[in-house]
Amino acid sequence: MKMASFARFIFYILLVAAPFSTRYIFVPGIIADVEIEPGTFSLFGTQLLALIFIVSALLSGAKNRLSRPGEFTLIGAGFLFSSAALSVVLSGDARGLVVLSWLLLGVVLAVAVNKVRPASRYIFLALAVGGIIQSVFAANQFIQQTVSSSKWLGVAQHLSEISGTFVVETAVGRWLRAYGTLPHPNMLGAYLVIAVIASMALTLLINKKWRVLAMLAVVINVWGLSLTLSRSALLALTVGLIFFVVMVLVFFHGVARRRVLVVTGLVIIVFFQSSLLLLDPFSARVLGRGRLEHISIESRLNQLADVQLLLRDQRLFGVGSGLMPLALHEQDSSRSPWDYQYVHNVPLLILVETGVPGLLFWLIVICGVLGSAKYTLKHRVNIRTVVFSAVFLALLTGAMFDHFLWTSWFGQLIFWSMVGLLIGNSSQNDVSSPE
Repeated sequence: MKMASFARFIFYILLVAAPFSTRYIFVPGIIADVEIEPGTFSLFGTQLLALIFIVSALLSGAKNRLSRPGEFTLIGAGFLFSSAALSVVLSGDARGLVVLSWLLLGVVLAVAVNKVRPASRYIFLALAVGGIIQSVFAANQFIQQTVSSSKWLGVAQHLSEISGTFVVETAVGRWLRAYGTLPHPNMLGAYLVIAVIASMALTLLINKKWRVLAMLAVVINVWGLSLTLSRSALLALTVGLIFFVVMVLVFFHGVARRRVLVVTGLVIIVFFQSSLLLLDPFSARVLGRGRLEHISIESRLNQLADVQLLLRDQRLFGVGSGLMPLALHEQDSSRSPWDYQYVHNVPLLILVETGVPGLLFWLIVICGVLGSAKYTLKHRVNIRTVVFSAVFLALLTGAMFDHFLWTSWFGQLIFWSMVGLLIGNSSQNDVSSPE
């Protein structure tokens, strides 16, 4: 097996394994003698996989010349890392190295993805299969109303009756939101949004013999997504789905149009059915009803006040990547350790942690990725670009309401994988890349 082929194979495995949180913790993050996630030094199993992929991709000798937007993206990514590194140095807090190391690994991962350019249909297949695995976990958790702990899968125990577990509270009772093998239901929701879009894309690429299985994957992944009861994931799916369907209807013809309309109808029917069966918790989440929903909304508003507090002191270079909760504790030590949170908005969080330069370079990365997608669509439309663009837009939508794309290795892995896939597809030497 050639090194490039081996690298691609590892990348497919990495996409399936991305949600698994298996890791070895070296030093836990601590606030007021309580262990917390921010500042925790650990090594994830998927980081080792990513390193194997990166090394094999760099050793493969594969070359892929970038378009101007692609070059613009990687330059922005380099300066983003430099800004994040400067913020950590100026903070004087070594705990900022956690997110900084994830960012570095993510950027190098994007470069490696661009070099070997994994095949579209295997990427879609890996995401669809990964989504099915997570949906099975989600279904079991929702039925049992318990998330069982697993040392080997990196899953902590969550009980619906225990405070601190993510649930929906209604007049009927407390409904556990599915976690899968991730630390938060919104993270599972984001992964399953990607899995749904990838499963839909498979129905356009494979023959009739296997298309039924692809449609079954769509059904399973939509059901799994509904069990997360994630508002941000629902909104992200809506944005990604609209873009995907519109692009197919505008740029493709005949069979592709009919298939995308059929599978979109299937998504709507399954989601409508699941929302009816889960009407009580679903309506509480969508309408923001109930005690816990009000607390959640109030918490988000308080986070905006925290942003203003920190920007008053560190407006230019930030408090350090990954250090917002720890910086808040230094400002006000009267809160419960769990009340020091990241603001649930990635651009604002990057502004707080890396300052104005960091936010500027992050926006340059976003513009470069979107420019790469536009470049490819202008020269020759392919399903690869349409799907990855839809996924990227869905991720950006979710980033407006959560922080894990920046504050978790899982988020950095997914984000920079999509960056690498989109800029690689805009290669000047092969804009008409094979599907």
